[in-house]
Amino acid sequence: MNCKKAIIIFLLAIMAISCEKEKDLTKTEIITRKPWLLTAKTITPPIDYPGIGIISDFFALYDQCSKDDIWVFKSAGSYTMEEGATKCNPADPTVWDMGTWAFNSDETVLTISSSVYQGLSEYTIDELTTAAMKLSYQLIDSLDNIYTVNESYGH
Repeated sequence: MNCKKAIIIFLLAIMAISCEKEKDLTKTEIITRKPWLLTAKTITPPIDYPGIGIISDFFALYDQCSKDDIWVFKSAGSYTMEEGATKCNPADPTVWDMGTWAFNSDETVLTISSSVYQGLSEYTIDELTTAAMKLSYQLIDSLDNIYTVNESYGH
């Protein structure tokens, strides 16, 4: 019985240490630690998407070959968007976008400058842990309707 208790105490100590390590990581260390894979993308309120109808789940519209693309953040403030294991077109380059990224002063906003998309994109950081990243941003259409896009990422 004492051996079982010792093992349980040891495992609990390991788990506690791992939790503390995540707390000690900076947001830069977390975001640059591993590539990020988009797992969900929704829009609120639902939008009338041309040729499809009313939708709220953008991710469902993605081709399978795009669902495995990864976002790689580097600690020097650059990033790449890369094809995953499957390419939609085998002739496409592995890196299909690159640019720079930065946090605002209190690390609640992620600003992206892309080589593909014009201008700066700002994402509100709703969650950033070693396991999950949740970002959101607003879109305004020509009628001044405001939409919120939520993106979820994992590894």
